[in-house]
Amino acid sequence: MRVVYRPVAATVLAAGTDGAADPEGAFDALYLHSAGALRRQVAVLTGDRELAARAVRRAFDLAWQRWPEVARDSDPAGWLRAAAHTYAMTPWQRLLRRHRKNRGKDAADRGALAQALVRLHPERRRALLLHDGLGLSLAVTAAEVESSTTAAASRIIGARRQLASAAPDEYDGGDAGPHLTALLAAEPGLPEGEPAPAGMREYSERGVRRRTVGAFAAAGVIVLATTVGVIVGPDHSPRPSHSPAQQQVQQPAVPSAGG
Repeated sequence: MRVVYRPVAATVLAAGTDGAADPEGAFDALYLHSAGALRRQVAVLTGDRELAARAVRRAFDLAWQRWPEVARDSDPAGWLRAAAHTYAMTPWQRLLRRHRKNRGKDAADRGALAQALVRLHPERRRALLLHDGLGLSLAVTAAEVESSTTAAASRIIGARRQLASAAPDEYDGGDAGPHLTALLAAEPGLPEGEPAPAGMREYSERGVRRRTVGAFAAAGVIVLATTVGVIVGPDHSPRPSHSPAQQQVQQPAVPSAGG
């Protein structure tokens, strides 16, 4: 049976409380509802479970920092999904993965289809997961990947063809939903050691404090360096020039030939 991931309204995530009056309770409900599924999605998208855990932490970190915005969103789980997917699919993350010793090991453990999926172009891969794997409409998929519906449909069709060519024994090129659902279900939820909802809020707040202290420290260093440079630096100011009249006055008199 195919699992369809539906958007969850902020009022439901708040577990019957007012998100504005009880932001901690609403955030904790969102974390408990979405964190495990989000981690599975990123693991399937990237073939990297370690990156998936980082992406989930990053998404919830941003969500807590911007909680008034997230709480008012019509689909808070979608807000988190977009944040986690974007973080995980950035080019610099792919560059980092190339230098990791276990690159591709997670995907290889899951078979030919999982390996073929992570070799797709990131835009195709993401559109396919959203539409076929999570059951989002084409319009919602296009909005989330910031493209037109025509472009999103083209990416989905291209991804299906590539997967069918790369793993013909596992996939025939039709709706990839059942296959992606199986990959998602095979992924574990949040690993041990991940913070609980309250711990996630504390993690985010510590990060904000560290960044604030770091910003003030950097500003102080810049001010200090500038001040020292002004005090001890060489004086490169141009010397005052004299007008021609002044030069004539200051010029010594030349004795005449008969003097």
